[in-house]
Amino acid sequence: VSSSSTVRWSGMADEFVQKSAAGPLLTMGYYRPSITGRVGTALEAASDILSGGRSSCLNKHLVQKGVCLSASCLPGYPGELHPGLALVSAIPKPDGNMSALTDTLQSHLD
Repeated sequence: VSSSSTVRWSGMADEFVQKSAAGPLLTMGYYRPSITGRVGTALEAASDILSGGRSSCLNKHLVQKGVCLSASCLPGYPGELHPGLALVSAIPKPDGNMSALTDTLQSHLD
């Protein structure tokens, strides 16, 4: 299985595209401070609301409506002690449009 990677600059965000036999995956990263303070508690709560089970916002609005196969949120990447990223990811449908999924996911986060 071969894979190829490209990095594109598109305005305010870096876009990393890697083709893989495993299929597409959309991952959006947002800077976040250390999770050990008050902000961390809010991020943990937001993550649970966004992707904490079948009744979560992303599941109800994206997965159950057929926009994507899966959607999740990880509040602390690569760890929680130091500043890092909050990640939101989604697996598009086999016939799905990655650009449309990006726009839809971003609108739910706004």
